[in-house]
Amino acid sequence: MNKAVLRKQMKERRDSLSDTFVDEASAEICLKFLAEYNSAKRVLLYSDINNEVKTENLALQLMNSGTEVYLPKIENGRLVTGPYIGGLQTGSYGVKEPVVIDNRTDFDVVAVPGLAFDSGLYRLGYGGGYYDRLLPGLKLSVKAGLGYGFQIVSTVYREEHDFPLDALITENYIYRRSR
Repeated sequence: MNKAVLRKQMKERRDSLSDTFVDEASAEICLKFLAEYNSAKRVLLYSDINNEVKTENLALQLMNSGTEVYLPKIENGRLVTGPYIGGLQTGSYGVKEPVVIDNRTDFDVVAVPGLAFDSGLYRLGYGGGYYDRLLPGLKLSVKAGLGYGFQIVSTVYREEHDFPLDALITENYIYRRSR
């Protein structure tokens, strides 16, 4: 197996999930995120697509508690950031993106999607390298993956440019990387 095969398998499995499973698992993951990072003042989330862990309710709950919520946007082949409250529009790949871009780089927590994660908390994304380029430029304390339990695999075929997450939150457990 290789990254391309794993990507295809995990995408197919995630795409086959029922709406009920996605809604219930996302709600559990949201509760765990809120409990784990309740002191965060500024969070970078993502707009979910294709049965990724849903983040809209998480964004609303964070904002209701006074947390500033930001989203990434693809611009000129890279991810930039903007505030959730500035309005959203449908952008690249059908993803809801912020209208206002301010390129903030100081976040307490960054929530990262993925197709698969390994025991070292490395992630396999879609292959565009957007998060690989974004994260090194951010001043953040925690990189937290959001995923389903079945997305944990023995290896994601990591490469030199890949980075480990600090945590992975699934519907059943929070995995933390030992430092």
